[in-house]
Amino acid sequence: KEIGRKLKPGLTELQTLRNQVAREMGYSSFFALQVADYGMTVDEMMALVDGMLAAVAPVYDGLHCFAKHSLAERYKQPVPRLIPAHWLGNRWAQSWPGLVEGANLEPFFKTKTRAEWCKIMEGSDICFAPVLSMAEAPKHPHNQLRGTFVEVEGVVQPGPAPRFSRTPSKIQRPPAKPGEHTEEALREWGFSAGDLEKLRGAGAIGVRDK
Repeated sequence: KEIGRKLKPGLTELQTLRNQVAREMGYSSFFALQVADYGMTVDEMMALVDGMLAAVAPVYDGLHCFAKHSLAERYKQPVPRLIPAHWLGNRWAQSWPGLVEGANLEPFFKTKTRAEWCKIMEGSDICFAPVLSMAEAPKHPHNQLRGTFVEVEGVVQPGPAPRFSRTPSKIQRPPAKPGEHTEEALREWGFSAGDLEKLRGAGAIGVRDK
């Protein structure tokens, strides 16, 4: 298994283009542009990452120790100092089924409603989010504060993404009505004016309000 492979030519070009665009916008790199969205400098973000990695290092050291001993037993190999690359199916180690006994949390979560779980976890340091329907999502306080959804001519829909501070984006026109572009598409597919007239007369095509 190869490690440290070079980037493919296309990805190398994408990296260069991203950095060029970021510099045109006044940032030192594409990473600096991304970090600016959090109101931080590159040095501040790297200090935060370094601190986070230092905080979780003991946990990962313990997990690595457990994993390398378990895998050595599974593959009947001596325990290595580090887990070798060819033991990894992919970066998420999805080829390691049964390494630990799985836990079925569904019955546990069924003991309370979604609203009850939100009340317990909101305001804590637990990383979670409720699963919302498309009707609920625009009303969620987080989405409202972020301006995630916009309304255009009575239609609530996700706002444009990504969003830039120097180049505000907006939806240019309302969503199409049902059937609005049917005739245009049929003409491109070779339907004649007579064909369209027959379809229109039969009520098969035409713009509908809903």
